[in-house]
Amino acid sequence: MSKLDDYIKEAQEKKPELTVLEPEQPKAVVKEEKKAGQLLSRIEELTAETIEQVKSIAEKYKYGFVTDIESDKAPKGLSEDIVRFISAKKNDPEWLLEWRLKAYRRWLEMPEPKWAKVDFPAINYQDYHYYSAPKQKGDGPKSLDEVDPQLLETYT
Repeated sequence: MSKLDDYIKEAQEKKPELTVLEPEQPKAVVKEEKKAGQLLSRIEELTAETIEQVKSIAEKYKYGFVTDIESDKAPKGLSEDIVRFISAKKNDPEWLLEWRLKAYRRWLEMPEPKWAKVDFPAINYQDYHYYSAPKQKGDGPKSLDEVDPQLLETYT
């Protein structure tokens, strides 16, 4: 038995969880460590990129956004008249209007959810527009060049 074998045996007795590598294993371990290091480096790059993108968006997005284009909106609030208005705007068939009205009436009967350990203020459903669409000009744009630049800016 060589001194190296004695050393390995002694080390394993002191730390039984130690594994002795075969002569070719260190190369494989180094290769895997290199891959892991490259992967970790790439993850760090992507994380930094993501953080920068979020910061950039956060600077543009301060509690909402507005696209200032002409639009056709339903009046604020939710009622059977608003459901009929939306249905007419969408050119719904009669059966779909009836289905929407039935769903609306069912929704009126539903209790407001009570969430555990959170305190949300009550939602004022009458303070929202439930339909909004850009005003149509003729048949609509034939290419992106004809789309309102402010609308395009919203999605870039």
